[in-house]
Amino acid sequence: NYNHSPHIHSVIPTQFEEIKLLNPLQMESLLYNENDFMIWYSNLRTIRSCRVEQPLQESLHAKIELAAIQKSVNEKKLELEKKDRQKQEIALRHNLNASVLIDKLSQAARQAEDESELLMRSFLSGPQVAQPSDFIRDFMAKRRQLHIRSAKKEYVAAQERRRG
Repeated sequence: NYNHSPHIHSVIPTQFEEIKLLNPLQMESLLYNENDFMIWYSNLRTIRSCRVEQPLQESLHAKIELAAIQKSVNEKKLELEKKDRQKQEIALRHNLNASVLIDKLSQAARQAEDESELLMRSFLSGPQVAQPSDFIRDFMAKRRQLHIRSAKKEYVAAQERRRG
């Protein structure tokens, strides 16, 4: 006899006809998802017809609401973890890209310096094939490349130090 509980004033049935109306997918959902089960169970006609005291009913609804909130929190947590992983991947790629860029700018600056030195030695070492004005124009262009590339390298390195 189920009438010994102070909160329940009628007999709770042991079988529910509504279960026969469920398809296999719905049954699986009820078996593995407590929130779905609690919603289905609380909406059963026979359960609703039982006169359950208000605190017990509020507790059941609070539990369902809490389960939904917990599910939402877990989804948000997973979303946040995914975004954090993406942010770390972007930061790693950026660091690698910055390192590669710094190396390439250093190599390009060294190359411009070597080429300007070669121009100068060529001009000073022997018979002038080029006019002094041509030498100055070519030499200044190579030195400008050297300084621009060096400045860019320092700028990128400074940006990385600030981020790091």
